[in-house]
Formats: sequence, structure tokens, C-alpha cells
Amino acid sequence: MAITAHYMVKDTLNGPVYKRDCLVAFRHLKGSHTGEHLADVFFRVLQELSVLDRVSLPFFKVCALISLRL
Repeated sequence: MAITAHYMVKDTLNGPVYKRDCLVAFRHLKGSHTGEHLADVFFRVLQELSVLDRVSLPFFKVCALISLRL
């Protein structure tokens, strides 16, 4: 599982805003690739990176809907 962060960076107070992308984790998944397993690995990575509080709530809602359909 590859997890990529997409975020915005502003160089100066009134300067332009740039979109940045960064591969933050790559995990080998053992066992089944169910929505529950993928979500578990994903949330553990967010906890390891200490960024769980920086991810937006709408993102989690979309993840929940996707996992229900898998």
C-alpha cells in the first residue's frame, strides 16, 4: 500500500501557494485486501506519522463510504 500526502505550502506571507506531493509510506500488505484491513493499515500509518489530527473530516467520510462498498 502506497500512501501519498498532498499539501499546500506558502513560501512567504503574501507569496504564491504551491501544491506539494510526497510518498509518506509504503507498506506490504499481508493477508486479504479488504476495506477493513486497508483502513487499519492506513490509520496506523497516520498514527505513526502523528498526522491523524491534520487530516480533514470530509476525507474520513469518503474513506468510510468507500470501505462500505468494498
